[in-house]
Amino acid sequence: MIADEEMVCECLKISAKEIRDSIARGNNSVEMITEDTEAGSACGKCKSYKSDPKMSRKYHIEEDFLERS
Repeated sequence: MIADEEMVCECLKISAKEIRDSIARGNNSVEMITEDTEAGSACGKCKSYKSDPKMSRKYHIEEDFLERS
């Protein structure tokens, strides 16, 4: 499991805990999580592997959080 304090959205400093809390509130898509937390609303690379083809981000909302829940 990804530690709570790990940064998922490096641009806006949004942590794994904030992403998990958003999912717990019923947000079950990248778009809903972005609307709720603003994660992915800056450069967008943390949204999914597809939006980060060079894999410059350590974590991605779609693959590391939604597909694992």
